[in-house]
Amino acid sequence: MDLTATKRSPGEAIKLRQSGYLPAIAYNKEQNIPVSVELRSFDKVFRSQGTSRVIDLDIEGQKEEVLVKAVHMNKR
Repeated sequence: MDLTATKRSPGEAIKLRQSGYLPAIAYNKEQNIPVSVELRSFDKVFRSQGTSRVIDLDIEGQKEEVLVKAVHMNKR
């Protein structure tokens, strides 16, 4: 399944959550990329793929194959 992400600044997490987006970090060998994904889209993909299947992540036109490493739930 595909998931679309946009790059973000590290200090935007609270605003993103309030707007229905999930702040995340895409890790790779060269760099860590802070991104945001639409929460509903992530929820749909995560429920069907879980942590054991590869997800195709489109980061502003650049395709990456990723695994979900961890999900932190924090109700405020």
